[in-house]
Amino acid sequence: MKWDEIKKLDFDSIDFIWEEVRADLLYEAFTNSRDLAEWARYLKENPPSPQTLAIALMLGREKYESTKGRKAGRASGKLRAGNVRCTPAMVAKEYQVLMATGTEERNVAAKLAARFKVTSDHIRKLRMKAKNQA
Repeated sequence: MKWDEIKKLDFDSIDFIWEEVRADLLYEAFTNSRDLAEWARYLKENPPSPQTLAIALMLGREKYESTKGRKAGRASGKLRAGNVRCTPAMVAKEYQVLMATGTEERNVAAKLAARFKVTSDHIRKLRMKAKNQA
């Protein structure tokens, strides 16, 4: 934010901006401190206001929620990968079986999709993976 823009703001907005900057500095000082003694020394030298502490807590909470969501997403991905309904090898094998029994090529993806309860697009992608692996 430029100085001209800051001058146009009312006092409460300016005060909030400065508190947010102080909270950022407080958070950085905490993450950069080597031990609790250094952190305590910083707090004695630069005592934070209640507003600064509130904003710093909100910043920490946002980081915590973000980290928690990222971990949950990774766990979900691992679980979904373990529950896979069909692999490229399975699709390639079933594709060959259906082609050998006389099924038209344009109907194979739809039949396999119904069998594995996935979309025909997914079957086509798995078939391409199987072709690329071979």
